[in-house]
Amino acid sequence: TQRNITIMVVSHDLTAVFCRMSRVICVNHNVHDSLIKPDTDPNNILKKVYGEHFHFVFHDHKCKGEFNGV
Repeated sequence: TQRNITIMVVSHDLTAVFCRMSRVICVNHNVHDSLIKPDTDPNNILKKVYGEHFHFVFHDHKCKGEFNGV
């Protein structure tokens, strides 16, 4: 059942964000909003926000959330 509510989660746990959420909003001098799809590469989003020096290490473990039907 869809309830049409919004829940905002503030987190530094980027693995949880990219595994379980459908949208990410990053703040670094500006606000950057991006949808998260199954084929989204977190590095592409985070480098736009934080610069080319940023590298997100996504450990090889299964996401239990939005995009694997759980």
